[in-house]
Amino acid sequence: LWGTLAVNDCAAEREWTDEEEATLHIIALAIGDAIERSPSEAHASEVIRRTMLQASLDAIIVIDEAGSIIEFNPAAEKMFGFKRSDILGKDLIDTIVPHYYRKGYSSGAEYMA
Repeated sequence: LWGTLAVNDCAAEREWTDEEEATLHIIALAIGDAIERSPSEAHASEVIRRTMLQASLDAIIVIDEAGSIIEFNPAAEKMFGFKRSDILGKDLIDTIVPHYYRKGYSSGAEYMA
């Protein structure tokens, strides 16, 4: 056994269910196997990123500097009702952000740019 996979609920201390622990164990094994087979660190890093995105119970949406969706994980598909293949390349504001929040979101995005 080598390495560590740390998962933390930063909001509060909690007891992990057996199902959650089993899921994390499977993820850790998959990452370990992928790293052992990986010919390069860059490839290993990509495998870890992809595995974590796919296994995350939280919705993860990644956008580029123009606001186009470049990553959309299975939890996001479930939460928002879009298939990854249909939403990649679409504008976040036009697809995910509700109409009544768009002005505020746009202002915040401009401020952060």
